[in-house]
Amino acid sequence: MAFTKPIAFVGNSGVVRADGQLHPAQIQDLNHSTVRIAVLQGQAIDEYCRRYLRKPNSWYSLGDLTAPLTAVTSNQADIGFMNSVTVAQYCASHPELKPVFTGSDQIELLP
Repeated sequence: MAFTKPIAFVGNSGVVRADGQLHPAQIQDLNHSTVRIAVLQGQAIDEYCRRYLRKPNSWYSLGDLTAPLTAVTSNQADIGFMNSVTVAQYCASHPELKPVFTGSDQIELLP
């Protein structure tokens, strides 16, 4: 068995509406009954949120790669999670959104 040295690390980030009320500084800020969360069905971030954020009463497990981000654009969710690369690309063309949990604050940073 051989192990390689990682050349990159990618985690998960989120998007919120730039003009909205939700501005989470840490993941536990989302653990509230009024927060609507959108994630990609079957992804690690889906399991992570379900395990560690038990209070939100609205979950949207969607099947399209950018669907969790689009759900925020259309006001169906307060925050949408996706890998950090997709979040950065999506936010570049959607000024109504702002990324959260980026850089060293990414969730589940993986090599």
